[in-house]
Amino acid sequence: VRSVKADIYYYNTSAHLPIKLVTSNHRGVKLIAPTIFQMESVYQEILAKNLNFQLLECLYNETDYSIDDYAEKLFTSTSSIIRSIKQINLFLDQYKLSVQKNPIAIVGPEKQIRYFYSIFFWEKYGVKIDVTGHPNFYEVKQIVHKFAKKMNIALSDIMGNKLSFYLLINLERISNGYMLEKYTPPMKVEKNILDSIEELLNELPFHIPKQEIYYIGFCFINQFLKPNLQSTHLSKELVIICQQIDLFLTRFSEKNEFVL
Repeated sequence: VRSVKADIYYYNTSAHLPIKLVTSNHRGVKLIAPTIFQMESVYQEILAKNLNFQLLECLYNETDYSIDDYAEKLFTSTSSIIRSIKQINLFLDQYKLSVQKNPIAIVGPEKQIRYFYSIFFWEKYGVKIDVTGHPNFYEVKQIVHKFAKKMNIALSDIMGNKLSFYLLINLERISNGYMLEKYTPPMKVEKNILDSIEELLNELPFHIPKQEIYYIGFCFINQFLKPNLQSTHLSKELVIICQQIDLFLTRFSEKNEFVL
């Protein structure tokens, strides 16, 4: 009961959220929120102040830091960092990843690290993109829009942002020397998709190996561009209609300030 009361007090006084929690001995706890309120803003508020979340964000590209270094960096104790690593490893196991000590680093298959962080950063930002920690986001977004135009694909703003984040994580990892040693897509990626990605990425100031082109190409069609729809025998007109419906639903949700 004390914990619940403390949480209620925190959200009513400390959190930067337009909500109010009212308590009553007879009616329990009631949440009062404006109609435009989105629950994800609560999650983002909690995550931003969570030590596990802060540590994972630091581990994205940093290496060769000790437990003492992170304790100082995150204004906490070494025992808290050790406890945090144990907690993080419990759920990283499902991604075939773990956090090693001395130096602290996230270890496991490179493609799993990228997959995990694509989920991680989308949980952090959602539709409210804050690019201060990712200064190249808008440049990558331009690449995604060029690709969509080239492929004649209608991307909603949310889908465009999600795809841009995924590509950005891949490019940041590659530019920092974290490469896939080899990669074969589990399903065929059409040559025109691979050629378009390779052509657009050739504009970057660093080399993108061939296996990375295959990986990015597969991720694009598998996670974001609906390969089943693209590869079935539907007429081009029906495919375009499906894309337009998807675009309409996304714009409708954005206009009415809720997330699909």
